[in-house]
Amino acid sequence: MEHTYRLWFFAPMEGEAVAAYLCKMARRGWRLEEAGRYFWRFVRAEPAPLTYAVTYFPDASRYGGATTEEQDELLDYCAAAGWTYVTQWHRMQVFVTDRSDPIPLETDEEQKLRTIEATIGRDRRWAPAVWIFLLALCALLGWAAYRSPLSFWTSAPVLAVLILFPLSLLLSLLDALLNLLWLRRSRQSVAQGGPCVPMRRGIRRVLSAVLLLPTVFLLLQALWYGGFWDTLDTIWSWLCLLLLGIVVWQMRKRDYTEKSISRGIILAAVLLTAAAYLLSLLISPLTTYLRNKDRITVQVGDRSYTVFADPVPMDFADLGVENEKFPADAIIERYDRSPLASAMSCRVLISLVDPKMPYLYYTIVHTASPAITDLCLQDPDLMREGMVKVSDDGWQAEAVYADFSNNIHLICWDQALLYIVFRDGRTDPTVFTQQQKETIRQLMMETAP
Repeated sequence: MEHTYRLWFFAPMEGEAVAAYLCKMARRGWRLEEAGRYFWRFVRAEPAPLTYAVTYFPDASRYGGATTEEQDELLDYCAAAGWTYVTQWHRMQVFVTDRSDPIPLETDEEQKLRTIEATIGRDRRWAPAVWIFLLALCALLGWAAYRSPLSFWTSAPVLAVLILFPLSLLLSLLDALLNLLWLRRSRQSVAQGGPCVPMRRGIRRVLSAVLLLPTVFLLLQALWYGGFWDTLDTIWSWLCLLLLGIVVWQMRKRDYTEKSISRGIILAAVLLTAAAYLLSLLISPLTTYLRNKDRITVQVGDRSYTVFADPVPMDFADLGVENEKFPADAIIERYDRSPLASAMSCRVLISLVDPKMPYLYYTIVHTASPAITDLCLQDPDLMREGMVKVSDDGWQAEAVYADFSNNIHLICWDQALLYIVFRDGRTDPTVFTQQQKETIRQLMMETAP
């Protein structure tokens, strides 16, 4: 038996549009077999001019499952009128008939309007709480992005979340607005003795389809640009959603009530959160091992030093500073990237803490546009208190900021930033030579993604 699946862009209240689409599929030789949350399954059959119709039942479970006594009475009434029950989706029941002139399922437009209005009210009773929650998340993430723009623009997962939350809020508000407009127009039509007006939701379907593309793109780029642990977090999130879907599917198969399924979802979410926390504790030793496995032991005289030896893009040798007496720690403390920006923070210092020894710390930022550069420039991790703008043409940069008392420089190009703390161990404060400036500019170009 051949099957096909269709990704479903219809809203739960688009009954007439759903019926018209199912009729078209039947004429093509595909009959609806089961309605899932996002995918509807069709089975191959002989092309036929079947007629589909839908009704709404406010007390039906939005997850499907067993029918109530009132629903059974409705199904018996529809069967007596020649309509065969197919499936349920949310609070919508789908029927089909092969009669050329079937008896309409609903003839009282006023009762039909009351039923749909009750169904909308049942589905939207928690909508204000969801809107407030999403709005609070958007405000919280927006404030975090304002306070720390570098972390926002360089993190693919955070960038995805901050974009997807407002999109979800927008679609939910749009759906509620379309419902209100439809109810208003239908009340006016029924009051004048006419039928309920058709629900035309082409705009919503187009937006849903269009917004699906950036959603998929953001999720894929979170996997592509995110680090190893970010990728694991993304995979775990998808796995949790899959497990929640399996919980709902199994409870539907066992005819649980809507309230029981809702409680099951909450319980499963709590258990998965607890499992994620316990898993993070269990893998903590592994993360420590992976972080320290690149450390090397260096013998200096009769003493041994264990230091990091990460392949950093710039070290003392690049800046012409000799370091032969003691080993140096070279560690990449941060490497975040997204399609819009990347940031790498590296620390290179002598293992023996001595203010007279060379020290090097820097953050290299590359952005996709000068506008993002200007936003990242305001990050407090880069623009530190006490830094002042200085005139220095040797960097060939748009702007240069410095805090000479702490050997800090911030060099700004159109699509790159360099925050650098450099102590050469010879002069205090350290003054960059022209050769060092040209070397740093070349290294910045080489590290551009």
